[in-house]
Amino acid sequence: MEPNSSEIYHIMNKIKANHLVFTKIQRNAFKYLFDKGIIFTIEQGKYIYQKKRPCKNNIYFVLSGEVEYVRAGDGERFGERVCLGFTIGEEVLFEKPALKNRIESVVATTNVCLLQIDANDFMNMAKRPSDGGGSTAYREDKKMLMDLLTQFYYIKTLWRLDAGLVDIPPMMEPWMRQ
Repeated sequence: MEPNSSEIYHIMNKIKANHLVFTKIQRNAFKYLFDKGIIFTIEQGKYIYQKKRPCKNNIYFVLSGEVEYVRAGDGERFGERVCLGFTIGEEVLFEKPALKNRIESVVATTNVCLLQIDANDFMNMAKRPSDGGGSTAYREDKKMLMDLLTQFYYIKTLWRLDAGLVDIPPMMEPWMRQ
C-alpha cells in the first residue's frame, strides 16, 4: 500500500526534524534535495557500493539504519558505523582527479534507507531560483552542507589512511601537518 500525501508529509517532517544534516538547512533546500534525489532501501548484509566498481557521481544521506566500511580483499571492517545524520560517498565531491572506481565497499549492517543525490544536482543547489527562500538562502545552505560534507570526508579519509587504502590527499596535506 502506497502512503498518502499526508503520511509522506509527516515522514518528511520527521526526517527534517531528526537528521543531523537536514535540521541545519531551510525547508526549500531540504525540499530541493528530496525532489532531485531518490529514496531507496537496502537490506542488511547487502552492499551500497563495492570497491573497484564504477564510481557513480552520487552522495548518499543515511535516513535510517547503519552501514560499515569494508576493506576489499580481507573483508576487514574499518572506521565507525555510519548512521542517521551522516553521508556515504561524499568523496565524489572532493577527489581530484574524479574517482573512476570506489576505493572501499560499504555494507548495510541493518536495513537501511538512503537518499541518493547526484553530485551535480547537489552542486547546482545554489543556482536554484528563488522559491520563497531566495537564492541567498540556497547559497548559505549549500555552503553549510559543503562544510559538513568536508568534515565527513576528512574523518573518513583518516579511516582510509588507517586502513592503508589511500595516501594523504593534497587538499588535506596542510591540515595533516598541523
